[in-house]
Amino acid sequence: MSNEIPPFDILAFRVEYGFDARFAAQLAARVAALAQPPTTADLQALRALFRDLRAIHAGSGPDPKLLASAPLLTGWRLVLAPDGLRLTGDVAGHPKLGQRKGIVTSPVFALDPRAWAWARTWSRYYRLGSPCAAPSPKRSGVLLN
Repeated sequence: MSNEIPPFDILAFRVEYGFDARFAAQLAARVAALAQPPTTADLQALRALFRDLRAIHAGSGPDPKLLASAPLLTGWRLVLAPDGLRLTGDVAGHPKLGQRKGIVTSPVFALDPRAWAWARTWSRYYRLGSPCAAPSPKRSGVLLN
């Protein structure tokens, strides 16, 4: 296994996988930001992401066994960061963080379009539990028409 990343052709990637330009540009930027030469962990993450995106694009989605062992994110919400969308919330079963409140994931590359049951970030799948409850509006005594 070589530690070289082939040149990343955004147009070819868009055509092959049907992703929009913004998504492909986000992925290209993430690939360009890898350490040079990339670490074995970087290459493994990139290969796993490509494998998973191919499966999602083909309509098969995440492998049920893989998803069953994915960390669970509860009280989650999507947040916009300079490098794209991320999730924030409380995690359980994370391989590096264990159980922790208030984490922020790596950039999100795919979300379950039907049930919001999972998300695929740069580094892994997350199972999505209950989202963050919307804050209730405070009464201010001001009447709005």
